[in-house]
Amino acid sequence: MSGLPEVEVKGDGVLRNEKHHSASLNSYDEEGVIDKAVERRILMKLDLWIVSFMTLFYLLSFLDRSNIGNARVAGLQADLKLSDYQYQLAITFTYVPYIISELPSNLLLKIVGPQILLPTIVTIWGIITLCQGFCHSLGTLVVCRVLLGFFEGGLLPGIILYTSTFYKRSELQWRIGLIFSATSLAGAFGGLLAAAIQQMNGDKGIRGWSWIFIIEGTVTALIGLISYFILPRSPSTATFLTPEEQIVLLARLNADKPETRAVAYEDEHFDWSQVKRALMNTPQLWILGLGLFGNGMTLFGLAYFLPSIVGAFGYSSTKTQLLTVPPYAVAFVVTMTVSFFSDRYRMRGPVIIGMSAIALIGFGLFFANKNVHVSYLGVFFAVTGVYCTAPSFCTWIPNNSAPHYKRASLLAMSLILTNVGGIASTWLFPTSAAPRYNGGIIADLVCAAVPLICGVLNMIFISWGTKRKQERRGEILAPYAGDEKRAWRELGDNHPDFKWLL
Repeated sequence: MSGLPEVEVKGDGVLRNEKHHSASLNSYDEEGVIDKAVERRILMKLDLWIVSFMTLFYLLSFLDRSNIGNARVAGLQADLKLSDYQYQLAITFTYVPYIISELPSNLLLKIVGPQILLPTIVTIWGIITLCQGFCHSLGTLVVCRVLLGFFEGGLLPGIILYTSTFYKRSELQWRIGLIFSATSLAGAFGGLLAAAIQQMNGDKGIRGWSWIFIIEGTVTALIGLISYFILPRSPSTATFLTPEEQIVLLARLNADKPETRAVAYEDEHFDWSQVKRALMNTPQLWILGLGLFGNGMTLFGLAYFLPSIVGAFGYSSTKTQLLTVPPYAVAFVVTMTVSFFSDRYRMRGPVIIGMSAIALIGFGLFFANKNVHVSYLGVFFAVTGVYCTAPSFCTWIPNNSAPHYKRASLLAMSLILTNVGGIASTWLFPTSAAPRYNGGIIADLVCAAVPLICGVLNMIFISWGTKRKQERRGEILAPYAGDEKRAWRELGDNHPDFKWLL
């Protein structure tokens, strides 16, 4: 990493380097001096143009996937004459294609271009959500849910991978936390919106639950179309940055991610060996994947069935929708606060451990106490703990993986395991188990402990693996005979100089 030209950004925000003025963008490194005001301006623009749209995409994704729970309260299950088994089957069918599409979609993201792939899948699933409003039987509902899952499947791994290309590792969790907070916002906003929309029941001869799908699907499709004209392909093509800001952005990314010096993002081509290494030789995948399975069980269980759980307290459907809002609002505030400190101290594991413990307390309160108010307090703890845990997992994976296609594969595979948990969660809360839903709550209680255990295990593995890389440094680098670029390209995060984050 030595021998690279010095970069200095003066107070006017223009990159100055008289000696190496024509040097390639890859040449700028951490030895350069970058004006903090320029950095702040760049980050503000990235947050506005990238993170805001990624957050909106995920909010719409979660809203359009989970609004079937609000529609159920508003009469969907009764109108379509669905048994509990049939309703749960319809939700389950969402996840099978969702899981199948995640890895191929993430591998295609760079090939097709995120500025094309992401808006396309958003627009298509918006149309599918709209179509759910016209379902008249189990068969038509299942067809819509299958298609919805197929097109939504590539979104979350895609937006995490896409966002990670614009930010330093120590800046990522707050942004991923903001994106993930869309789930808590979707829960809060979804309840408010559903309560308002179901008042349209009977307008133009359409039931209230149908209007939920029609209105929310239309909004999603329109936003998907607009985003075609907004998103850049990569940091070097971000037209909302000035040329000088682009150079500074790439310089700071190269300093933070030394593997990008071996092959620039735009020049990196698909390599099956990276996919193979990700799946076969990465213990962190299976540790974090198991944790995400447990987190997926609890997260999606709450997303789909929280209205039913709260409704079991004996409230009207409208009040039930409104009472789901406060826990999600609290989860949003806590998620953003925790993510800020996680980035500041570059720690992921302790956040997972702490927030999983809070989720355990929440499910324990709900299970052990029959008092409505104490049980509702338990909902606050459970929702907050579960929703705060997910961003740390999804930041830890791209933080600790390289190069690009290995990172893409790890993200997709870990989120596949999350959605396997989502499938399992659909069977936890049948109406026959109301009002206490003891079986589902016990399952969530157990699953809330899994991320905590996996967080501890991964921190132990990282400490051991980092020490081992340093002890075997000479042996690891010997086959590359000083060819630093090939070493970074082939070793990626296994390079002795790649620092895994705890």
